[in-house]
Amino acid sequence: DSTGDWSSDVCSSDLWTLAGVVLHTGYIAANVSCLKFWKSTTKKVGFCAANLALVNMMPLFLGTYLSFLSDLFGVSLKSWRMVHCSAGIMSFSLMLLYILIVVASCVSFSLSVPENLYALIVCS
Repeated sequence: DSTGDWSSDVCSSDLWTLAGVVLHTGYIAANVSCLKFWKSTTKKVGFCAANLALVNMMPLFLGTYLSFLSDLFGVSLKSWRMVHCSAGIMSFSLMLLYILIVVASCVSFSLSVPENLYALIVCS
């Protein structure tokens, strides 16, 4: 795109193929299964969400240029933008879950707790 507006490329309908939908659904399912919210306490789910948010942020900071990373991994720039966008949305969603759990449980938000510090890093 010569205009440099990549947001319209990411949301375009030609990227939402059956394979893309299956991959995104699998990505969401993998993150939800890592939370294990059906077995754990609310506090443990919150801590898992904070840790998963950091893990999901890794693709966001792998390199300074998206085109370099797409070339490195051998995928199209549009596909790598979708990965980048999905990782950002998932990190934000997990951090929002963690913040909601902290607020709902009415506990102090001490930065000496590693997960609270992770939350601050992800939100900044």
